[in-house]
This record gives sequence, C-alpha cells and structure tokens, in this order.
Amino acid sequence: MNCSKTNAFRVADSVALRKRNTAWLSYQEELLEGVSVEDIFWKIVWQIKVLSIVKKGYGSGLHPFVFKKAQKASPLFKEEELDGRFADLVDLYHKNRQGKSDLLIGLEKFILRI
Repeated sequence: MNCSKTNAFRVADSVALRKRNTAWLSYQEELLEGVSVEDIFWKIVWQIKVLSIVKKGYGSGLHPFVFKKAQKASPLFKEEELDGRFADLVDLYHKNRQGKSDLLIGLEKFILRI
C-alpha cells in the first residue's frame, strides 16, 4: 500500500458533503489501494459523529480545521438524519460482528444512500 496515494478521509469528506458518486468512487479506489474496509468505516463513523456534534452546537472543542469542514457540511443534514445515519452504522457494525452482514457491502450500500 502506498500511503501517499491513499486517504480514507476523502470517502468520509465526500459522505459529509453528500457527494454520493464521489464517495463511492473514492471508496472503490481506497479498497483497490489496499485500505481496509474497517479503516474507511471508522472514518465515516467519525465524520458522522463530528457532523452531529457540530449540528447540535457542541463543536467548540474540535480542531479548527475539522470544525470548519463540519460547519460547511452540517447544513446538508437534519439533526435527526445524522442520528439515524449513526444508528445505521452502529447496526451495520454489530450485524457484521455477528456474521449477519458483510461490512464491505453494507458500507457500500450506506454510501449509496447518503
């Protein structure tokens, strides 16, 4: 894996900006570059959590760069929607751990529904 080419945060950034096509393409590229689906998954979880924190007005403790990016993207979501997306990710994680779903496919479906 060439770390200079990979950046799993680009998937999460595209999800935050609701750029479904870009997020999906980035997801595929990251997988082809050898980034694990778990790495991508946790970055998306982090992104949704940060968006939710900012949307609820609690982002003052975040790094300024992260806060500004989340401020830009948070108007694209309703607070309840972010809570639902987070719950979807938690459910996907648990189903994967229980062997009831595949994280690779589940995350792809999540990205395509953003």
